[in-house]
Amino acid sequence: ARNAIRHSKASGSDYGTKREIITANKDKYSISAMCRWLKIPRSSYYYKAVEPVPEAELGEKIKSIFLESKSRYGAGKIKKCLEVQGINLSRRRIRRI
Repeated sequence: ARNAIRHSKASGSDYGTKREIITANKDKYSISAMCRWLKIPRSSYYYKAVEPVPEAELGEKIKSIFLESKSRYGAGKIKKCLEVQGINLSRRRIRRI
């Protein structure tokens, strides 16, 4: 068992390399077929990481919404206001900030 080859899940760099292969050949072959052949989920090919918004910036936005509401809005209404701006946070995180 000591000399056995270990097979682990593909790392992020493997997915990046496979994504480049698919992108380079997507005009020749279907994306679904190449994902099956390379053994990666199709969702991994289409996945785009979302950059996190800095805590300080979120705090400023939450505070400004709270003050504009004359200190009436709670976490639920602040959450709705942030969603309109394209920011999706849980009520728990809004309360914490």
